[in-house]
Amino acid sequence: MSIHRRTLAGLMAGGCLILTACAPAGAHLSTQTDASSMACTPSDGQGQIAIAQVHIHADGSRPVLIREVTPKKSDNVQIESFGVIPDGEEGFRGVSLPSDPDAQISTNHEAAAGEHATVQLVVALVSPLKSGVVESVELEYDDLGRTGSETVTAGLRAQVFPAGEAVPDDSMCTMSGE
Repeated sequence: MSIHRRTLAGLMAGGCLILTACAPAGAHLSTQTDASSMACTPSDGQGQIAIAQVHIHADGSRPVLIREVTPKKSDNVQIESFGVIPDGEEGFRGVSLPSDPDAQISTNHEAAAGEHATVQLVVALVSPLKSGVVESVELEYDDLGRTGSETVTAGLRAQVFPAGEAVPDDSMCTMSGE
C-alpha cells in the first residue's frame, strides 16, 4: 500500500471515530419540550380522556423503551396507560374519549433508533367531579439492554373537565386565544 493510500485510510478511520464519538451513543430520547400542543375537553363518565400529542425522537444509536410516563406540573390528573406509535404507522393521534374505537392506545412502548413517534396517553381525573390540568409530562426510558434509566420532559398542556361540563370562560383554553 502506498504512503498516500495508508494516510488516506488512516484519515478515514480517524474521521469515522470522531463522527461516532459525536453521535449520541446508546438510547437517547429527545422531545418537544415547549407546550405547543394543547387539549381542552370534557372527560367521559369515568373521568378519562385519550390524548396522543406528545412528540418524541429516539436520536441515539439504540432503540428506546419508555418505562413510565408521569404528569408534571399537574393538578387532579393521573396517567392510566400509554403507548407509542411510530410516525410512519397508522394509529390514534389527537384527543378523544377512550371509548371511541379510533382512540385505541397502542401496547407498544418502544421507539426504534432514529425514529420519530407520538406517545399516546389515557389521562384520568383523580377526582372526577373537578377539572384537572397538566402542563408537561416526564418520560422515563432506557435502551432494550436495560443499561440504566434516563428521564426527559415533554410539553403537553391539557385541561380536562368533568363529564358533560362545558369549557368555562376562565379556562386556560379560552385564555390562550387572548
